[in-house]
Amino acid sequence: MRRSLLALLAGLLLTLGAVAAEPMAISVESAEAGLDEFTGLPLVNVRWSAEGQRAFAQFTADHVGKRVDLMVGKAVVTSPVVQTVLDMRDIQITGLASLDEARDIAGRLTGKKARLFVRLARD
Repeated sequence: MRRSLLALLAGLLLTLGAVAAEPMAISVESAEAGLDEFTGLPLVNVRWSAEGQRAFAQFTADHVGKRVDLMVGKAVVTSPVVQTVLDMRDIQITGLASLDEARDIAGRLTGKKARLFVRLARD
């Protein structure tokens, strides 16, 4: 009986870990490539939809202190550590190699069903 309970708990923990690693889609209202006004480095300005803003705020609230992946499609574009709850309407994706990369990301985040995906990072 005890072994069955331990096996059940181990299976549950593995299942929960797999679910936590699944990307969550967050809806984007707009995205625009640009250059940081202070550093001149490329970035993407992202504006969440109202629904996306709530979802991202909850995601960051649940993962303060953890490294997360922000993904466009299946490609990880950045993996920051969440320092605090991010409940604002606009965010910036920085740390990009070039303005062309920023334009590519912004282009893929533009459209009716634009989504940015987030998940716990796979360190």
